[in-house]
Amino acid sequence: MPGRNPDGYSQAAHTMNVQIIPRLPTPSEYRILCESVGWGGILNFEAAPQSLRARYLG
Repeated sequence: MPGRNPDGYSQAAHTMNVQIIPRLPTPSEYRILCESVGWGGILNFEAAPQSLRARYLG
């Protein structure tokens, strides 16, 4: 297939400059993640900011 390597990926996929930064999600990102997997109705999002800080700070 033109423009693709033997693995089937486009050439652009091999030239992207990507940096992965390990971090916890922000409270709004956390809510989006939880709701996207169906957990929105069972979590206390008001406690999320404190909970996320405690996880990071120990």
